[in-house]
Amino acid sequence: MINRLIIILVIGFCLFCCKNDSFETVKNKVVVKFKNDSVNKENVLLILENSRYEKHYTGSLYRKYLKLFERYSDDPLKLENELLCFKKGSQKYVFENDLNTDFENNFISYLENIYKTTAKVSWAKNIEKQDLLNYILPYKVNDSKPEKWFEAVHKDFGNEVFKFDSISKATIYLMKKASTMIDGFKINSKLDLPDLPYSVLKKLRVGTCKELSHYTCYILRSYAIPCYEDFTPNYTNIGSGHFWNAVKDESKVLKP
Repeated sequence: MINRLIIILVIGFCLFCCKNDSFETVKNKVVVKFKNDSVNKENVLLILENSRYEKHYTGSLYRKYLKLFERYSDDPLKLENELLCFKKGSQKYVFENDLNTDFENNFISYLENIYKTTAKVSWAKNIEKQDLLNYILPYKVNDSKPEKWFEAVHKDFGNEVFKFDSISKATIYLMKKASTMIDGFKINSKLDLPDLPYSVLKKLRVGTCKELSHYTCYILRSYAIPCYEDFTPNYTNIGSGHFWNAVKDESKVLKP
């Protein structure tokens, strides 16, 4: 019993040290990268500090969901039936700290890409500091495992958006393109899905407003468009909760 306790303590200590090493490595790189830019350094260090508490879904129950999405990605009706019949039983979701993943690679990669994009778009001057901090710079949209979603979004949506001279025009273009890419998406409010990464959401053809809202955030934020997400637990005419998005455009007005 004592030996087992010692092993558990050693493993816990090792995991703690690994998380600290990853955090400190990224922090040092941020300090070097923004040594002459105190404002952006402050923003990124704040997001980095918050990452200590960021967690994502993992465990056997979550993996079962991911397998269903992979198996029936080409058959939305079958997927819907499987999800409706899915029994969690006594299983519960497990969460893991983001720092236990390939955090350094994902965080630095996203940071470099989003700053390049922000410098490239014509509406950069219209982005308010708090919107940049809260709705563009964060490396994740939801509690799915961090992945290199920025690169995937830009591969899917291309560079055409950079020709537009305003947030509103760019948003309209991206949302029209997104609607064609998930054409036929079916809303089923009875589904209760865990948070999903962009790589799954882009293939999903059945789900709830939450999945659509997360999908929208991934797309718009990757092009330096401050995309808000809101939620109400009891929406007026559907008898359940509802997620939706809003964008603060060049007029500083928040528009759904």
